[in-house]
Amino acid sequence: MSRVLLAGLTGKDNDRLQKIYEAVGTPCEVVPTVDGAMERIPANPPALVVVKYDGHLEPIHGVAEVLRTSAPVTAMIAILPDPKLEVAVRVMRAGAYDCLAPTLKPFDVLAASKRAASQKGRALFVAKVERPKKRWVPVTGILISLIVAGNLFLRVFYGPPLDQISLASAHLTGLQWEDRLLWVGDWFESNILCYRVKPGVLKRFRELEATALYKMADGQPMLLCNTPSALVTIGTDLKMRSHQRMVGLPTVQTSSIPGTRPTGLVWDGKNVWTSDGDENSIYRYGEDFKVIETVKSIIPNPMGLAYDKNALWVLGGTPLRLAKLEKMAYGFVWRGPYDVKNLLIEGVTPSGMAIGFNRLWLISGGYPIMASSSLAELTRKASGWFQKESSKRAG
Repeated sequence: MSRVLLAGLTGKDNDRLQKIYEAVGTPCEVVPTVDGAMERIPANPPALVVVKYDGHLEPIHGVAEVLRTSAPVTAMIAILPDPKLEVAVRVMRAGAYDCLAPTLKPFDVLAASKRAASQKGRALFVAKVERPKKRWVPVTGILISLIVAGNLFLRVFYGPPLDQISLASAHLTGLQWEDRLLWVGDWFESNILCYRVKPGVLKRFRELEATALYKMADGQPMLLCNTPSALVTIGTDLKMRSHQRMVGLPTVQTSSIPGTRPTGLVWDGKNVWTSDGDENSIYRYGEDFKVIETVKSIIPNPMGLAYDKNALWVLGGTPLRLAKLEKMAYGFVWRGPYDVKNLLIEGVTPSGMAIGFNRLWLISGGYPIMASSSLAELTRKASGWFQKESSKRAG
């Protein structure tokens, strides 16, 4: 069996190196002096010699000469008192293959030993280091890789559509993303359309395909949101309605809304919310469509309202800004504002907004293109405040 000869080392270094080599099944022979090692090597050459450099190169030269004449396939490593490059160069020129310095870390010792022995065609701790791994280890690695690759593929395959999409109408005001479904209102045609994003590896393949078309019989939808029980709209007559999702969108419930310029309508998973541009307010409604809470918008002239990840998002102001309203146990917290470049053509004001695929989407009543931008990019840097806001509860 291949062994390591330790020569001229202190007791502490001897003990540490023996533990390191024995941990990989390689026996050690300890010789107190370098002179003793030079006598021992010809009688029984080891696979590797580790000697202590004490500041004199003569012992290193002596061991190197003995190895050259009596054990030409045995390499030598020197242990230095401290890691000085110029000392290591002198020692290696004197015959050492490599040098190590305190602290003697197991990885460094074993890596240097392996390199030195391999350079001479010898093998150290083969059984421990190079033994084939158990079959389940690579199988587990392959399964993990397949799972990661599969998740990555699904994220791409079911990713967002193009950043700009033509919706073939210049009369759009209502907008809502619902997972991969997009709800769009056309007030002029009294239509509400539902699109689904096609899956695809490339973005250009992820087109919108229409899955449903509803035509209102009793109004023109300016704003809309889909809820589990009904489709909710705000019409040009400033009435909020809930509809059955069937031909004609039969009205189930109707209620007047506060303010004169509604700009947003969303569902937060429990309640309906609206915003009003003239009143600079946001309203939360109960099941009977009565206002149960009012929050003043910190963004002047709000132009849109969206809900995503337990927070309301408000768009408005000149220039455009975006703010986030989070519900806390003690009230509401405003975060932002975030500067928003108008994603539509110059001179066109957004008339609807939505958040989907972690992107902000905007439409206009005078422009047929729905445009988007990364929400993470938009909110990377706030341009002002963080503010607590009290709300006014009805009743």
